[in-house]
Amino acid sequence: MLDERFLGAVAARPFGRLLTSAQAAGIEAILDAWRQDHAEGDPRQLAYVLATAYHETAGTMEPVAEYGGDEYKRNLYDVTGRDPARARAMGNTEPGDGPRYAGRGFVQLTWKNNYARAGRKLGLDLVGQPDDAMKPDIAARILVRGMAEGWFTGKKLGDYIAGAACDWKGARRIVNGTDKADLIAGYAAAFHAALASTGTMRPTLRRGAKGADVRALQGALRERGAAIEADGDYGARTEAAVRRYQDSIGLQVDGVAGARTWAALGL
Repeated sequence: MLDERFLGAVAARPFGRLLTSAQAAGIEAILDAWRQDHAEGDPRQLAYVLATAYHETAGTMEPVAEYGGDEYKRNLYDVTGRDPARARAMGNTEPGDGPRYAGRGFVQLTWKNNYARAGRKLGLDLVGQPDDAMKPDIAARILVRGMAEGWFTGKKLGDYIAGAACDWKGARRIVNGTDKADLIAGYAAAFHAALASTGTMRPTLRRGAKGADVRALQGALRERGAAIEADGDYGARTEAAVRRYQDSIGLQVDGVAGARTWAALGL
């Protein structure tokens, strides 16, 4: 479940209104995909992913099917359309492939070859079931992996946002040249401010996790009296400390450091 403070922050900017349940669900799908496929990524990258989805879906945060009927898509993408050579080069070799492999998703996945690649990467049959690219969880994974690995234009998040570099304007090239680059950079700044102020960028941690986020969690628990080491290893003692802290502030006691636990710790 999304932290209410995060929802409040993004409602103020960039949405400018309270979020609908569909908008919140779309954001949650993207955050879940991030945690699954790119949890070690820079939070500024996550902000840019969210900003891209916000722009590409016109703020709905729901996967979008490409506008237009079958004849329009046939003309654009089909081997029987206006550019048969390009259609064949992109894998649309059979009549009907144009409408079948038209754009879908938070960012438009288009052409049979691209459906095939995304399917291989995710272990799914998107060639046989292209409409699955409209399912929020799958669309979110395509968005995150695609932007992180450069599926759309060959440019990827790390080319623009890494270390001391944070070129949110240039990062538009990951998806679509420089179209609306300044506008989307502003959305990214808003999402990053919301993530940073509420701890939403932190991954869900449980026993067995290791790394810098675990050390941050352990440090915060130590400040609150937990007798544990900040060694970056989420073992039994850390799990027990999380349980005690959750119980002390009235959270669900499960020993898992999720968004609400992070928020309560102010991280």
